[in-house]
Amino acid sequence: TFGKNSAMKTKILLLVIATLFPLRVLVASEGAAFGVGAYPLSPTTVSMWLLRTDSGSKPLPMLLVYFTGTPGWHNRGWQSKFDGNIKEEGRASYRLISQDVILEIAIAADNKTVWIQGKEFKLEQGNVYAVKNADKGSAKEQVEALGSFELPYSSGRPLALLVLQNHPELAEKLK
Repeated sequence: TFGKNSAMKTKILLLVIATLFPLRVLVASEGAAFGVGAYPLSPTTVSMWLLRTDSGSKPLPMLLVYFTGTPGWHNRGWQSKFDGNIKEEGRASYRLISQDVILEIAIAADNKTVWIQGKEFKLEQGNVYAVKNADKGSAKEQVEALGSFELPYSSGRPLALLVLQNHPELAEKLK
């Protein structure tokens, strides 16, 4: 089940990146910035998310993406990259890069537009997405909006796990 395979969690160097990735903060406007996170959920599913942080308040999750593939597909070397100048380029992106797979999510400075694997979506279409066949390359992967959900923030628990616990119906959509 999701979140219970602790042996897998310790094996995957890639995604024990942390709930927040504040080492490189991108400033969007006065007092606002973006943070990122990623977490392995099962042998077939990993997750990534983007957070907006406003000065004086807790982080606000904006986008959550579940990536699925064949069992063990994410057991590979990964490099984490958070970049983009939100003021100059108008967007910030978060990528996990391996030798033959790239996972990417991005958000526009207006907080209304997101990109998942290079495909553009409006947050009004949903804030939770699934990328199926993420290990098969862009020709075979499928990006699907799963809906709009409350995205709770917790400094001690991964966002992707909290959302699945609060909405168990999502687990079926990830199969």
